[in-house]
Amino acid sequence: MPGGGVTKQGKWKPARNKGKFLFPVKAMSRVFRARFVAGLRKAFPEQPKAFFDQLFDKSWVIYAKRPFQPPKAVVEYLGRYTHKIAISNHRIVNLDNGQVTFSYKDYRKGAQKLQMSLPDQEFICTGNPAAVQPAYSAQRLGQNPALRFLIQWLES
Repeated sequence: MPGGGVTKQGKWKPARNKGKFLFPVKAMSRVFRARFVAGLRKAFPEQPKAFFDQLFDKSWVIYAKRPFQPPKAVVEYLGRYTHKIAISNHRIVNLDNGQVTFSYKDYRKGAQKLQMSLPDQEFICTGNPAAVQPAYSAQRLGQNPALRFLIQWLES
């Protein structure tokens, strides 16, 4: 959450709370909890009401900290990532029979360089795996319903 917003004239206007947060942290915690639980209710309608009610028994805490850079620096930082290509050409090792083989580093294995092959449609998928092929979501996301819900919630 930024510590301010952009006016209709395109100028940055800081929040009136001494540069801390745009919204009170406790209020954001309550809203986040309510929206998250609403999504859970929708994703798991078979769960009893008591299951969801217990999620409101304790306060949730979101992690929030003061901005450490001015808005211009944040925009520049995000711009470095939003305007990058997903994978550079030198990492693509082979294109053959509808498969794309590319190299990557696995940091869980000491930055070991490995290769992976994916079907070409899966390789070019840009965030909606179900639109490419139905088997993708079950294959990649496994059978974990909580993980599937979280990904759907983040995409909405």
